[in-house]
Amino acid sequence: MDITTGSHIFNPEQSFHLAHELKEAGHDVQIEVYPTLDRRVIRHIRALGNKLGISLPIPPGVTEEDVRRWQDKYPNAKVNRVHLPFSYNNTELWWLVVDPKTEPKARIHHLAWIFFIGAAQNLKGVSLAQKLADQNVGLTMHANAVAGFAKTGTLEGIKKKVSFILAENGMPYRSPVLKNVDAISDPRTIAQQIITRYGLTGMLLGIDHLIAQDARIEDILSDRLVVDVVHAMHLANPAHGEIGPGDESYKHVLKKIAQTEFKTPVRAALDYAPLNTPFQEEVMRVGRTIDWIMETQK
Repeated sequence: MDITTGSHIFNPEQSFHLAHELKEAGHDVQIEVYPTLDRRVIRHIRALGNKLGISLPIPPGVTEEDVRRWQDKYPNAKVNRVHLPFSYNNTELWWLVVDPKTEPKARIHHLAWIFFIGAAQNLKGVSLAQKLADQNVGLTMHANAVAGFAKTGTLEGIKKKVSFILAENGMPYRSPVLKNVDAISDPRTIAQQIITRYGLTGMLLGIDHLIAQDARIEDILSDRLVVDVVHAMHLANPAHGEIGPGDESYKHVLKKIAQTEFKTPVRAALDYAPLNTPFQEEVMRVGRTIDWIMETQK
């Protein structure tokens, strides 16, 4: 089981602390890092807020130096993957903001990502994974980012810089980079048209995205074309909601996962939105959830 820094996007160091504590408690937990930016203007706004005594919800940047410093402090915290931004380039980011089909709340969300994470084409995430090569760190990319890098001829070079690349199924949307919506959201199409076509290591199966689409996960996990390329999973309720022990919406999913014979060991990551929970309570809650999930796999 892994965790992502999404649950501590405003304080990523806490994900390293959490992974350390969970490892101390006997859990094999690693980290998937979202490479947030620390633009100069954001830094100034944050500093102004601090002067006024206001803690603004602005993510700090995540650099190799930050990761090494946090790992020195929390030596049990190991990075497994870096998750690239969801959009390939700035054009795609702005497309999501202005697309008439994008809901108002989602527009604000996408606009925030422009400033806080940017686009995959900035290569910040690739550089971070490359600098952490001593930990065999790989990349998670959404299918549209894979297609974008392939079209510009940079994908092969990226593949040589990192230990592995996993393509993730996302939520369906109209993309100017990858016009086939199924190749963005459907695991079977991604297996055929993205992973096989571009010679990627495999797939990170976004179970949370599939649940949000009311997909029949039992059918997906019965499809050998998909199952044979799955190396990792994201587990969460829709909108990156928290899972709790005994969660009714996940019982059938976990049962099917337990019955599925994968070709390679699969790491599952709790990919939550910020929890805003006191730290020690979070350690206990996440630990209990991991215990429950692992118990369902026996």
